[in-house]
Amino acid sequence: MQSPIARMAREFEVVLARAVRKGRLDPEELLPAYLLLAPASHPYLNDARRLDLTALTQGLRALPQGTMEAPRVFLVPRLAGFTVTPVASAVFPAGTTDDGTLLIECRFGQVSLVNFAAHVAAVAHEVQKGRALLAEAGPVETPTMLALALGVDEASLSEANGFTSGALVRLVAQGGSLPAMQLHPTLSVEAITARMQERAQRILGRLAEMGLIHRPLHLFIGSDLVTDCLSPYVRDTRGVLTTWARANAAALGEDLVVADATPSEDVSYALAYDFLRTDPRLKKERAEAERAVGIHRFEDDGVESEFIDLARIDQAAMDARLPTWTQDLGGPVVVRLASDPEDDDAEMIRQLVAALASTLRSVTLLVEGSMLSGETGTIVLPHLLVGWAGEEKLAVPNPSLLSADALAGLTETRIEEGAVLSAPSAALLCPSHVFDLSRRYGVTAVSIGLCGAVSALAVARYGGVLALDVPVRWALVSTNVVRTGRSSVPVLQASAAVAIAVLRELVAPQVAAAPEPDPPESPEPKRSTGRTLRIRA
Repeated sequence: MQSPIARMAREFEVVLARAVRKGRLDPEELLPAYLLLAPASHPYLNDARRLDLTALTQGLRALPQGTMEAPRVFLVPRLAGFTVTPVASAVFPAGTTDDGTLLIECRFGQVSLVNFAAHVAAVAHEVQKGRALLAEAGPVETPTMLALALGVDEASLSEANGFTSGALVRLVAQGGSLPAMQLHPTLSVEAITARMQERAQRILGRLAEMGLIHRPLHLFIGSDLVTDCLSPYVRDTRGVLTTWARANAAALGEDLVVADATPSEDVSYALAYDFLRTDPRLKKERAEAERAVGIHRFEDDGVESEFIDLARIDQAAMDARLPTWTQDLGGPVVVRLASDPEDDDAEMIRQLVAALASTLRSVTLLVEGSMLSGETGTIVLPHLLVGWAGEEKLAVPNPSLLSADALAGLTETRIEEGAVLSAPSAALLCPSHVFDLSRRYGVTAVSIGLCGAVSALAVARYGGVLALDVPVRWALVSTNVVRTGRSSVPVLQASAAVAIAVLRELVAPQVAAAPEPDPPESPEPKRSTGRTLRIRA
């Protein structure tokens, strides 16, 4: 039986889907479901005597600068198709057109829409609460009286108003309002599905054009550490990377301190990321060098992918933890796809698995998430996925589970087993509900927008598209990001451990199954004598 929060989570998504169909987002329609969800980011949600400055400030700061003053606000999937002047925005990229219309990019489809709607609902609720408090208090003529009427202290109110460039007081006390928010038709599920189908066709076209589509294919969805482990770039430039890092400490993530010793493989991956971000031309040079050893990088609508021909990899310059293997010109190819939260229904995965079914030899899903309690870089080997809305339970039939033994010696981080909660936005998670799911289903980690991928693989397996002898591996790594925009070294180490464990299985010699012995010959049937034997009870 669904919990009330699970039903409200579903209702929130239904209201949002209706808004997309209508082309207009009305914060008032979101409030009934939002109030019952009681998200952790809104601690004083139900305190009618106190304005929740934290929730209101966070909600307003998530909106682009100038949102309150804009004559129109349009939510679009991409800013790239419009001529805009960029505006400051902490969460959602945004820009204004010549007529003052504010365009806000919801690049990640449903994930972005839910996140945006959560912030708008928080603002709308607190504005309603604040105005009710002021109506009850009567005229307020000083900042002190305003703070007292709103149930907060004057210093906190002043600080919060400063953080929002004055928008907080304008909205609550001076009659300001949120502008009308329109939704572009290309944010619809149908439009997103069409984009994913087109992208899948482009991937299939490249595989066919390069003569790889009939080779044994291994689909790897998630972290690009699998590519880094096979690329010669880090090994060939390790000396350069180390020298650069010692001279440019300010350009490194805060988790890096380069000593005199040769950096480890995982630290080298972090150095390479920080180095490559300093000049776009460096990535082009890397891609050109990698093509010579069978690694082909692509970018499609901002989403990265690689085709890796294992028959051409320079085994002398790959990660030292990988074994060597016999390279056959018709050998396996790894197709690495970045996770794209916009593809909430995993339409691209569905299309690729169906089209490549005859040559697909394995699928690996390596996702990022957060532990409910535990260290960054912890690896979770999930047995179950629990959906936030409706508490949908998903599992892939006959998975080929990664084992702790396969990861032994590859990482110093913890390895756990448990269920994973998939949610469209951390801004709507309720602590008591998460705790209840942990107790009921063994949820140990949370990931954003994962239901579609697991559902697509489960449906492909149940429907016979994904054969039972095709391994499906799944792992989650607890993630955090450093100031340079990459994952921290413990996260890179954990992701590399999963990638190496998978690659070891892919290149391991295949042991032919022993032929089954012929069944023994049946004895000649005895001729009936016509007699029967009665056994007494």
